[in-house]
Amino acid sequence: MIVWDPAPDLAAQAAELATLAWPGSSGGHDPLLRPQLGVRVAAGRVVAALAAGEGVPRDLPPDRLKPALQGLLRDGLIRPVAGGYALG
Repeated sequence: MIVWDPAPDLAAQAAELATLAWPGSSGGHDPLLRPQLGVRVAAGRVVAALAAGEGVPRDLPPDRLKPALQGLLRDGLIRPVAGGYALG
């Protein structure tokens, strides 16, 4: 079980969340296919990418990426910058 602790290692926790498989799956299940989990996984991948100095991942489905970005912006975890986003 992962307990979300926003300090001190946000990037490591986000990266771990982004790689989770759905419980009981054989590892072949794509967590992005489950609607709510998909948005959380997308948000984790966005935070992990930004923490690593990369841009927003372009391989995320738009129906997961848009709500993930909106939630991260709303919660103050990311902010818009010229040409993309940065950690808040």
